[in-house]
Amino acid sequence: MSSQKAQLCSTSTRDSSIALSDGLTLLSSNIMPEHNDSATTALAAEATYDWPEAIRQYEEALSSLPREGDEWPALEAELLTALGRCYWRNAEARPAWRTLMRAVTSCKQRGDAAAQARATLEILKIWGPWERHRMLADDALGALGEGEPYLRARLLWASDRGDDAFALAEQHGYEDVLAFRRAEQGWRASREGRLEEARAIAQEMHTAHDRLGNWEAAANGLRSIGFTTLLAGDLDLGEPILRHSHEYAAKYNLRFFEHLALMDVIGVAYARCGWDTCDRLLTSIVGGSDFRADLFRMWIAELRGETERAQSLLVDPQRGGGSGDGLAQIHSARAGVLYRAGQHGAAHAELEVMLRSANGEHQSLEHYLPACVDAMVALCDDATIRDCVREMDDPSSDQQRRFDSGFVYSTLQGRALHYTRGALVLRLGRDDEAATYFESGIAWAERERCPLDEAACHEGLAQVATRRGDADAADRHSRSAVELRERHTPRA
Repeated sequence: MSSQKAQLCSTSTRDSSIALSDGLTLLSSNIMPEHNDSATTALAAEATYDWPEAIRQYEEALSSLPREGDEWPALEAELLTALGRCYWRNAEARPAWRTLMRAVTSCKQRGDAAAQARATLEILKIWGPWERHRMLADDALGALGEGEPYLRARLLWASDRGDDAFALAEQHGYEDVLAFRRAEQGWRASREGRLEEARAIAQEMHTAHDRLGNWEAAANGLRSIGFTTLLAGDLDLGEPILRHSHEYAAKYNLRFFEHLALMDVIGVAYARCGWDTCDRLLTSIVGGSDFRADLFRMWIAELRGETERAQSLLVDPQRGGGSGDGLAQIHSARAGVLYRAGQHGAAHAELEVMLRSANGEHQSLEHYLPACVDAMVALCDDATIRDCVREMDDPSSDQQRRFDSGFVYSTLQGRALHYTRGALVLRLGRDDEAATYFESGIAWAERERCPLDEAACHEGLAQVATRRGDADAADRHSRSAVELRERHTPRA
């Protein structure tokens, strides 16, 4: 499952009612009154979005669960599923995964297909390797057989079998599942560079999920509007939308979605050299669900000349959760920092992992490259560089259509794409094309007030001028780059 779909694989109102009401029925019917108090209190905490309190109460309910009779394994699985759900909503991915896997295993051993499906739907929200997600979904679908059409529809959609999911949803009138059909159409519009259509669909999706009480999908739908607007290079329009997304997620204490939107806002502050804003927002983060916080801390330390500190902040790839998207982001950042610290062998190894991880992800490869493009140009062979620019040379490719439509900014890294593209084609000797990218990058950076992107493109034009034998132009662009960096580099 792609990381974007993982974000959207959220429990709907109907699915929540199934999970919660089934669990409450079991607890009320079969647990001693003193034990039932903890579970009931946990359910009440969930209803008010108090995930830490719900976690405490579910843990208490589990610890006091009497292991006697025939019912306790089913009750334990329901409690584990609820606990895992709350861990994830509190942005605690690892305990969420472990807890939900315990629930899935228990359900499989007992042959409780519906409970296994509910636990699986919760675990599929957590970023992880596509193959592992698909295996879990297939196991749950195989256990269900032809029963439980609603759960089948949710599992089919969550495992990238949308046509089958939507057919079931049409047959049975599952409005929340059908809402995701529009999401698919929005992703397609985005991939093809139809920005206005993609934004309109994302807004429609946010409204629909908000009405259905599916807060996670609604928060992500709102974030998608801002994320896509930033991709299109309109930072003034996109940043307030992402602040709204952050506030919406905060209203329901959805920590993971809060952090996603906040990281995008921090990316804009980084691009605009708003170092005080970066520091303030990074300090405000509670927990570490989004590794991008540490990426920005690392990049800022590097800009301040704190090379050793930047290397100490290298993010552990395990924090990517095994997803290709997360791993590509982390290894890209590691490669760039290690290369600029003079550790070229280690940087090259990171680049190789980054390229493998990015293969097949929903983002175009170039969105992972701005943080490490200098390392790529210096360390990779021509064949690798050609592979990176292949889609740029195909006017019909999704990547090129998006760029031609104005998708010029890497929201993931807080950097524009003009310099990245220019540096890659310059490495292949395509000087005029590189100059065009650098010139358009300067125009964009001036408009959007992104001094470091502007400086990089001046440096690129200085390289082009040097290759052309134009010493005056090379000197002029070099001086512009130096002045911009001196004015806007963060102070130690």
